[in-house]
Amino acid sequence: MRVLILWSLCVFPVLLSASDTLRVRIVTKARHQPVNHLKLRVEGKDSLMGLDERGFVKIKHLKAGNYTLIAEGEGFRRTLRKIEGKEFNSKDTVKIEVVPYWTLSGSESLSFAQVGFSDYWQAGGASSVAARAEVKLNPRWIRDKHDLDSRVRMAYGVIRQGKNEWLKNEDQIELSAKYGYRVSERFLITSLADARSQFHQTYKITREGSRGSLLSDFLAPGYFNLGTGMDFQDKKKGFSIYYSPLNTKLTIVRDTSLSRLYLPAGYAGRTGRYELGSYLNVRYSKEIVKNITLQTKADFFTNHLQNFGAIDMNWETQMAFKVNKYVTANILSQVIYDEDILFDLRDSTGQLTGSKGPRTQFRQALNVGVTHVF
Repeated sequence: MRVLILWSLCVFPVLLSASDTLRVRIVTKARHQPVNHLKLRVEGKDSLMGLDERGFVKIKHLKAGNYTLIAEGEGFRRTLRKIEGKEFNSKDTVKIEVVPYWTLSGSESLSFAQVGFSDYWQAGGASSVAARAEVKLNPRWIRDKHDLDSRVRMAYGVIRQGKNEWLKNEDQIELSAKYGYRVSERFLITSLADARSQFHQTYKITREGSRGSLLSDFLAPGYFNLGTGMDFQDKKKGFSIYYSPLNTKLTIVRDTSLSRLYLPAGYAGRTGRYELGSYLNVRYSKEIVKNITLQTKADFFTNHLQNFGAIDMNWETQMAFKVNKYVTANILSQVIYDEDILFDLRDSTGQLTGSKGPRTQFRQALNVGVTHVF
């Protein structure tokens, strides 16, 4: 009996400690950013708890029940984590992930393609080498009701067929910045600015695979949009839609010899065109099944000043397949329709008719390579 009493006196404090001690660890999405200067608070209690260098803290004398843990500090967003008493005991650790005001995410990829034939390959063919690089950056700042979402995308690709010269088969620069003031969980009053162009000259590729006439250059063309409107965001579904009823669109053609390709007939020899109209931007990004992500974005614009009702469209879709941590494959398609970009029209036999008109532009690409996501 005495042994039983002594054993109870020894074990009871341990059991009590196991039921009212909570271990908490705070981690951050920002790389190499310390969290020990953050403070942790339990809602309903006045005391603020400091963290060690690894972001750990023990909260003692916490009876089983429902609690809200609040992590806050300079440079980080205020983070709430609701827990129930059944979720913790002395051996468990509750992890709270905090997000700084500024975050940087993105990816960088590099892919190659090569086809070769020996001198004695009866079926024939043309040897070719192609390479492509792409960088995506997404710096973002969120604090209280303010949200600044900026994006940078640069892609460049080259190809060489046989002994011909190296030619460019992809060249894109895309910059955008969207500032929103959140008026509800899903709606923001937003201003958006974006720009599109390329790095340097693009030439027409002849049927023989050599360089033809000049088609485009840096800021020839360059497209700029600036407007204010409403932004609807559904983070769970990866969907956002932005609409501006009054948007400025500026088309720049720095090389006047190319004006005829990107500006209406009345703008021949001029370096730019100003338009005022409505602008719609739609984005969707979601992992539809494990390791397969669908990303699509579409821009629509109509000019209020001239030819109202004609809609310019730029729609790009990418399906990304994750093979392992670094190797990925993606299928890219892009559709463009612009009333101002005119083509030489042909009849059903392929002969030139002598007239010009807008046409739907389409491109498709399949890339396999190494990708680093951060």
